Amino acid sequence: MRKHDRKRSIDKIVLSLCAVLITFMSISSNSFSSTFISDYAEFDDVRLHYVTTEQSPDPETEEKTLILFLHGFPLFWYSWRNQLEAFGEDYLAVAMDGRGYNLSSKPDNVSDYTLDKLVEDVRQMAAHLVGDKKFILVGHDWGGGVAWAFAQAHPDKLHSLVVENAPPLIYYFPCFKPMKNNAKHQLIWKELKANREWMP
Repeated sequence: MRKHDRKRSIDKIVLSLCAVLITFMSISSNSFSSTFISDYAEFDDVRLHYVTTEQSPDPETEEKTLILFLHGFPLFWYSWRNQLEAFGEDYLAVAMDGRGYNLSSKPDNVSDYTLDKLVEDVRQMAAHLVGDKKFILVGHDWGGGVAWAFAQAHPDKLHSLVVENAPPLIYYFPCFKPMKNNAKHQLIWKELKANREWMP
């Protein structure tokens, strides 16, 4: 087999896998289980889909602690279905589709997917569900990276942070520096730099 033909075969396989993945990701979340309730939260520039095991809460009267699940790439809320069922009795368990995924809106510009916008999506979703109450944030893979960034930007909003398969961004990707206008983050960054010579 010539090099050119081999490349075409690989391209066909990759395109076929992408088509299967896109089909899987676009399946309506309502068709999976009647135990889940699908809903949307509308914000300034994005409409975010989320799933829970109970009716959408009223932020003023909700008594359960929110546990918010963030999926990784290329997954969507359904990757947390077992956790939603397991935690749904004791917590307000919610899994959201990040912007650009599944049933959430998909902005056209790359600039609409910056880390600060993803962090803001999490902040707005939590406020939509429970107002100013503290919550538990759980993230996996890329959702874990967003969770770390959220914890860095809004530590006062969290009861706890659980991250699976994603190191803190400031350790793994030194280009993610703390926000310039936050003195506490600047102090943490200076301390990290003092103790780790390899950091910029």
